[in-house]
Amino acid sequence: MALLTFTKRNYESEQDFERLIYYLYDPAKFACASSNLLYYQYPEILCTQWCYCHHYFYQYEKNWAFHYILSFDTDHENIKFTYPIVADDIVSSIHSNINQICPQKHNIQDCNTLCVVHRLPRFHFHILIDTIDSHTGRRLFVYENSLKKILGKTLLPYQYALCGYSYYEDGKLNYGNVPPYFLYE
Repeated sequence: MALLTFTKRNYESEQDFERLIYYLYDPAKFACASSNLLYYQYPEILCTQWCYCHHYFYQYEKNWAFHYILSFDTDHENIKFTYPIVADDIVSSIHSNINQICPQKHNIQDCNTLCVVHRLPRFHFHILIDTIDSHTGRRLFVYENSLKKILGKTLLPYQYALCGYSYYEDGKLNYGNVPPYFLYE
């Protein structure tokens, strides 16, 4: 079972965002990263690429990223073997479906996305979505239910149920939202 949570923290300055990136790339926790950015393997260059759009469009006084955490329960030990592929699939799914995740009126052309996998204390994924369209500078809003739907579809081939999107019953993965207590009865 996977659980998606939104961190309600705003990264309101470039320094806040840089601290987040350096935390995500901490060698003690870091397993891998995936992004649609060109040089995402180096935190300094990633920060420069991400922040460039905010400076170019004068969008540096508000939140710099939407930050989600995708965590897994201990029953899914095979995450240790599939995490690099899952991270790549998460980024490509979010990037290719960004117009479904954001309101239609925004007409999003492109959006920076980053998925960083931490292996401690247990495997979990940090998913960052930029708050602006990197081509137009328009501010974005992310519908969490739409994001959950995209991530749920992305995780299905790996047999991971996503709380609020899919669940296991009688050894079979099923679609649909059920109360969390049902999942652990």
